[in-house]
Amino acid sequence: MPKIAVVTNLAPGLNGGIQRFAKSLLACARPPSHTVDLVYLEASVGDRHPRAVQKWFDQNVEQKVPSSEDQRTATELVRRLSHYNLIIVAGSAPLLLRWGYALRRIIESGCAPVVYSALFPMQEMEYYLGLGRSRQLAEVIGPLIATSTATAVPSDYSAGGIRRFLGNGTALVKVPLGVDVVLPMGPPDLPHTPRSYVAAVSRLDPLAAHKNIASVLECWPDVVRLTPEAGLVLIGSGGQKLQPASYMIRTGGVSDDRRSAIVARSHAFVFPSAIEAFGLAAAEALALGTPVIAMRCGAMPELVVHGANGYLVDAEEVEVHLGDHHGMHLRPNREQLVTALSSLMDEACRAGMRAAAADSVKHLTWRRVLDTYLRLGGIAP
Repeated sequence: MPKIAVVTNLAPGLNGGIQRFAKSLLACARPPSHTVDLVYLEASVGDRHPRAVQKWFDQNVEQKVPSSEDQRTATELVRRLSHYNLIIVAGSAPLLLRWGYALRRIIESGCAPVVYSALFPMQEMEYYLGLGRSRQLAEVIGPLIATSTATAVPSDYSAGGIRRFLGNGTALVKVPLGVDVVLPMGPPDLPHTPRSYVAAVSRLDPLAAHKNIASVLECWPDVVRLTPEAGLVLIGSGGQKLQPASYMIRTGGVSDDRRSAIVARSHAFVFPSAIEAFGLAAAEALALGTPVIAMRCGAMPELVVHGANGYLVDAEEVEVHLGDHHGMHLRPNREQLVTALSSLMDEACRAGMRAAAADSVKHLTWRRVLDTYLRLGGIAP
């Protein structure tokens, strides 16, 4: 019976895209045909602020020659994974920096095929780390891609970010992520349920600035002027310093079932992220029949068809200061965002998009993702 290891960040309590990827593959395992184990590795940055992340990065790339501790750790990890028939590496940039040498040793050992899943976009690394550090990160990723059995990316946008640093000839396989959600039966369990509301899912911390939740909050008074009954439900951790408002409900972190209930009953799901390798939260909203409002950038045009299953708004460039470097940030056009949000408060407009939203992602399943990875690793699904 083939055994598959999914190597990922030591963050079993988190619910981000990489953790959801790993847990979803685990849920799709089909014993006795094959089994899937999660192998968690410690790779925590700590302080979620751009300057702290940049400092952590610099400390972890200074040492070019692996230390004796690195070599011992690599030997132990090779031993730990030697009995698997396929190894899927699906971790964040910190995991690759902290464990890059060990992961290369696994590939060189030939103990099993290794499929590298490039789930984070290089564009995000460039935004928060700057061009110089991103090139250093590419030097770590490059050998993994070059020597892995295969490298999978979730979108054309993600592939473009990697090829920008490693060259257009870099061999990549596009494997969109899965969306397996069940339409909830229960109520959204909110302190009070607005007559009509928009849902948004995002962390609210300095390393989520590219999610552009601030832009939604800034434009919401304009939305309320057009549709006074409109409410905004923010799902996600952080944001303790947000000023309370009568139209806003903050849930904090919630279970998958409760999040699905909130999103399924919303008039729209707003996801104005500037940098998305796939947009898993948006895809899950579409699967629940909820139209999505996103920016015309990143991977979102690969999911959202303007006027069919949601709306795309134009992106505008603004300069921002991120730690020790300046970067160009994309934020949604305010007028277009207000128009899109107000339009989907109309029940007829929303109803017309619901079926199209669900149909647009029905081909995306986690079983298909796992079967594709098995084939890439030479194992028949």
